[in-house]
Amino acid sequence: MRRRGRSPSMGAYRRAALYLAVLLLSVMMLTSTIHLLGDLSKVDLGGLRIWKTGEAGVGEEGPKRRGGVPVEAPPSGGGALFEIHMQTGTKYLRCQVGEIYDGGVWHPHEGCRAIPYEGGAVDHNVSLPLPYEDYTFYVKPLMNLTGYIPVTLNVESLVFDGDVFQYPSLQVFYTEEVFPQVYWVTHRHYQYSKEELLRASVKPVTHCLQIPEEMEERLRELALSAVGGASTPYEKLKALEAYLRENYIYDANYTPPPSNLDPIEWFLFYERRGTCSHFNSALALLARTLGIPTRVVMGYLVSPDVEYQVVTPKHAHTYVEAPFEGLGWIIFDAAPEETRESPGKSTRIPTVTNITWCSPTALRGGSFITVGVVETFNGTPVSDMEVQIFLTPNKNETGLLVGMGVVHDGLFNVTCRAPPEADVGDYHVVARAVGNAVYMESWSDPRLKLMSRTEVVVESSYKAYVGEEAVIKGRVRDPLTGKPIA
Repeated sequence: MRRRGRSPSMGAYRRAALYLAVLLLSVMMLTSTIHLLGDLSKVDLGGLRIWKTGEAGVGEEGPKRRGGVPVEAPPSGGGALFEIHMQTGTKYLRCQVGEIYDGGVWHPHEGCRAIPYEGGAVDHNVSLPLPYEDYTFYVKPLMNLTGYIPVTLNVESLVFDGDVFQYPSLQVFYTEEVFPQVYWVTHRHYQYSKEELLRASVKPVTHCLQIPEEMEERLRELALSAVGGASTPYEKLKALEAYLRENYIYDANYTPPPSNLDPIEWFLFYERRGTCSHFNSALALLARTLGIPTRVVMGYLVSPDVEYQVVTPKHAHTYVEAPFEGLGWIIFDAAPEETRESPGKSTRIPTVTNITWCSPTALRGGSFITVGVVETFNGTPVSDMEVQIFLTPNKNETGLLVGMGVVHDGLFNVTCRAPPEADVGDYHVVARAVGNAVYMESWSDPRLKLMSRTEVVVESSYKAYVGEEAVIKGRVRDPLTGKPIA
């Protein structure tokens, strides 16, 4: 028996086509939205502010793939970016460098190239035998960061877990990877005498003398008036710094420039108010009209002599560098001192650490217990602080790390392991509550006697005869090391 069916009507075809079109349109809109939003879980450190900088431009000349840094970049809010552990020795971190000024934006110069960083020192351009001090610190990101890596001038080494590119002439580092992990920076902090700075001539860097032609004459007139009788390049730069601080006002709520006027012209000749970006962009351009090469650096202002600090977007800062023969790049900063906000000691709560009980003795290679409390000065228990336990014969030394734990409701209980290679004797048990974004670190140190297990090794003949003398020899030794015990 044959069954006859009905062929689909034209209306059914139209409905199916409409459904398919709507589905395709929805997919296209979703894809576009994802593309526009990008990865919302990471923050790109593009220098002064937080914004997308594009790719590193490895092996390519020119700034076109690295983006520029606008003077008028809007301030970024948000929480903490990263912690710095140990002293930096300098107030200035660097992320991005601008050398060519065009329409209110600083760019790297056209010949700037990125190369893979293989470790070691960056060329400091310092040829004179200057005294110096090397500083090592580490940075712990508090969110997923990417882009330019916060470092210092005159890096000796960067220890970074990932692929890094460097711009040698700019002394900056870049990664396209997200870096949530700790990295280490060692840099050389040179010490200059005022006499050396006063007699030094500037090093010719042609592209760091570029000035927009339409601004040059007006800027030169102001610069000549500002420096007065200053004769050396260093004196002229310091005179320009002082002039800007004394005659302009730092104000984050300044009136933005009209669309037809350059931001630095607006700042210098009309508004006379602005931020560190305006002050130091003006310093760089004014100095260039006097034949002094300069470049603008975007980074962060930090405290040079504290062991722990937290850096946030509000610590973003712009400053200036000028190249001097034999001395390398020297930092200048026209922003008023009172407006330079850097992380300080007073932003965190002081703590007190006490060890309430500790095993009085321990065997080498064995375990011992350390119990204690961490509180604020007013007795409030703290939580979520890391505790490190050290063993040291001298309380003024850090000693050996033997255990780690975490404070919960003011209490910690850490099982530690005594080093098998340590000498027998009395030791200090040192507990360190590691500082964080909320609390300052603190220490405590009772005493512990470290002892060794013993074993007796007997040496004798296998046979002895009745009535004859037998000699039995023995030694007492440490079973871990085999060394004799006196």
